[in-house]
Amino acid sequence: MTTEAIHFADLTDGALWNAFRGGSEDAFVEIRKRYLTILYRYGCKLCYNSVLAKESISDMFVDLWFTKANLGATSSVSNYLYASLRRRIYAELKKQNRFDPIDGSDENFAIDTDPDVEARMISTEKGTELEKIIRQVLDSLPGRQREVIHLRFFGEKTYEEIAQIMELNPQSAYNLIHRSLKSVRQRFEELGIDGSLLTLAAIAAWAASF
Repeated sequence: MTTEAIHFADLTDGALWNAFRGGSEDAFVEIRKRYLTILYRYGCKLCYNSVLAKESISDMFVDLWFTKANLGATSSVSNYLYASLRRRIYAELKKQNRFDPIDGSDENFAIDTDPDVEARMISTEKGTELEKIIRQVLDSLPGRQREVIHLRFFGEKTYEEIAQIMELNPQSAYNLIHRSLKSVRQRFEELGIDGSLLTLAAIAAWAASF
């Protein structure tokens, strides 16, 4: 590994982004390397189509390279890439008439304001069989609900960051997360399983799959 490569690998996202905007191919390569797998997993959760996810990521990076001189500074490279990929995949799904809009209005969804609701739902891990069931239930969620769970539990995004990526306001982002977890818990109850057994470990394992 060259001294220059080590240097770029040690840079922060912000420093890499600025070097890339300035025309550095090494910075561009490092950004792509750093985020390729993460973006692929996210893309697959959006569309459940690995080919479309790969093509969208490839096209996105090509466009970024050729428009680098016009790119502005960003407070979060991660959020910028998530949002860019999301718009690209959804645009393609709309062209194919396969867009899966969220059902209902998050703005008007009544939420439980108890801050411990989410904590009670994600408890200690109870075994691989439970993880398997959770994965099956999560896979059956509508696209936007899968997406928000992926961003929250795998991407470790805040409500504000999720709102920015998904073009929602923070309250709507919170409502959507709450609604998604409530849907999972209700599905658990239908299967005769205690909804409180929903685990952070199992959610994270699902979100990291693909």
